[in-house]
Order: sequence, then C-alpha cells, then structure tokens
Amino acid sequence: MSDLHKPKVTSSLPSEKKMSTRRRRERVNTGHISADPTLALAPSGKDHLESDIQHRVIDLARARGCYVRKIASIAYRGMPDLILCRGGMVLFMEVKTVKGTLSKLQEMEHRKLREAGATVVVTYGLVEAYAVIAMFFPELPEDDL
Repeated sequence: MSDLHKPKVTSSLPSEKKMSTRRRRERVNTGHISADPTLALAPSGKDHLESDIQHRVIDLARARGCYVRKIASIAYRGMPDLILCRGGMVLFMEVKTVKGTLSKLQEMEHRKLREAGATVVVTYGLVEAYAVIAMFFPELPEDDL
C-alpha cells in the first residue's frame, strides 16, 4: 500500500504519550479529568463540539489503560473517529454530539468493518461514550497499573 492510501493515524494529545497509566488515573481522581461525564463539560446551553467530547473520551480511555488513537482519515473518509485497544479487545468508536447523525459514507464504512469482524460503536454525547468505555474497558485493579 502506498503512503498516499494509508490512513493517517495520530494522537490527539501528543504531550501525554509518556504519561503513565497511574498518572492518568491520578488526573481523573484529582478532578483534572472528570470521571463523571455530567461534570466533564460545563453546561452552556448548547451542544458541545465532537472534538470536545473526543478529548474527554480519549482521556478516560487512557486513564483506564487503553491504547488510543484518533484516526484523521483523509484518504478513507467515513472511518470511525477512534481506535481503542486493551487486553486483546479492539474497539472502533465513532463519537457524535447528542444531535449528531452518521453520513451515508460513515454507515457504509462501519458496515464494512463489522462485516470484517470488527467491533464498531457509535456514541451520541459524552454520557453514552463514557458508558461504552465502562462496558468494554472496566477499571483496572491497582495491581495492574
């Protein structure tokens, strides 16, 4: 596959690459990252941007020991926003606002991934995204950090 056709995978928080799982958990526990999705974004009376929700989801998943990558897919439009991995589980997650909708291209790409055996989840809003992470990636015992 040529470099032109490879999906670009980037970390949305490069400064946190070297942060340990223990430190990420401390950030959640000290309130730097809210473990409560209802407190994670200040109420403003308007929808939050998908990017705001994605950053909170990435922080929580990393605090739970997941390897996370945001897919900036120029060549393959329609791919889910995030790839989350831990303990042999690989999850593709599409993050939408509460009022967001999937495009036809996203529906098609997600269907192709599912047909290939991938687990693809679409979440609407921060509360739903946090619930999915809690379901697929329960908190690690302290010994596993």
